Amino acid sequence: MSMQKVHTRCVACLELLPEGTKVCPHCHTDQKIRPSRRSIITWVGSLVALISLILGVVALNASVQQWREMRASVEQLVAGADKALQAGEYRLAKDGYDLAAQTDPTSVRLREGQSHLAQVWLDEMLGNLREGESYRGFAEDLLPKLYTGLAGKSDTSASVIWAHMAGLSTWPNSAARNSSWTH
Repeated sequence: MSMQKVHTRCVACLELLPEGTKVCPHCHTDQKIRPSRRSIITWVGSLVALISLILGVVALNASVQQWREMRASVEQLVAGADKALQAGEYRLAKDGYDLAAQTDPTSVRLREGQSHLAQVWLDEMLGNLREGESYRGFAEDLLPKLYTGLAGKSDTSASVIWAHMAGLSTWPNSAARNSSWTH
């Protein structure tokens, strides 16, 4: 072997080659620098990761847009139900809140509206059930709305809700005495 400094190996036969060799003296393979498989795989992996990131951002953006539209829809339904409640149209208000709850049952404004409706309805509904309505159905519908209305309330507000729930639980005894409550 010559006194030249050995720096590389042949790309084909892996024999040690002196620095600057252009053709392997052993296998006669051109020694041009070729991209290694590792660097190609790294570039392909990076490209795939970048494309995945872009697609993830696009999907996230679509999800956020859909969430915003859903929230706007719930807000509109709740606002309509609030107006019906203010007008004394309790069943219409209940229907509006129920539609909003089908879209997003976690809305705080919805739960507050439902709880307020249940309280007002109980205050004004005594003895005013429609034909085919029963106390049990009425109570089963309103009690969960009163319970969800307790979340985050001050002691004073919570005590008002508890009083309505207690009143609702005493209705069966009162209803038995007044047949107009259980058509």
